[in-house]
Amino acid sequence: MYVSSPGGRVAALDAREGTLLWESSSRADQVVGMPYASRVFLDEGALVVLNPDGTVFSLDPAHPERKPASR
Repeated sequence: MYVSSPGGRVAALDAREGTLLWESSSRADQVVGMPYASRVFLDEGALVVLNPDGTVFSLDPAHPERKPASR
C-alpha cells in the first residue's frame, strides 16, 4: 500500500503487517490547513502523486530514492 503526505513524502506499507517498507523524502513544503489529502496512483509501474497544492510528481517504487533525470 502506498500513502503520501501533503508535503510529498511517500511511504510504502506492507498491506498485511502494516509495517513500513520504505519512505521517500519530502518534495514540497508541508501544507497546513489544506482540506484535501494527497493521492497516490500506480500507473504502469510508476507511482504518481497528486498533492493538494497542485504539485504532481512520480517515482519508481522499486527505487524511491532515485532522482529524476534533468532535461
